[in-house]
Amino acid sequence: MGTDKNIVVTRTLEKDLSEKQTFGSNKKETKNWLIDIKNRKNQPVNLIVEDQVPVSQNSSIDVEVQETGGVKPDALTGRIVWNFLLNSQDEKKVQLKYLVKYPKNQSVIVE
Repeated sequence: MGTDKNIVVTRTLEKDLSEKQTFGSNKKETKNWLIDIKNRKNQPVNLIVEDQVPVSQNSSIDVEVQETGGVKPDALTGRIVWNFLLNSQDEKKVQLKYLVKYPKNQSVIVE
């Protein structure tokens, strides 16, 4: 097996749609990822693309999933799996967007 150079996947943070805000005693961080998949083969391929949204183990930290391209994340792991057929020389874009809200006195890394 190994990697296939004719299937190209990029994951880019959309800076203009991602933001960090402070409201009262809370901070809110929104992350908006664009996943771009290209099939450079001369035949269609069945693809499975996986990603993950944050899952909070702390009751003072809330995660709100806003966009997943129609796929529901696993509640325990945050894992998201997209299955689709990508035609020859075709391209598909999937948006993944989530908001993390936490107390401003806490240090939280949101990726």
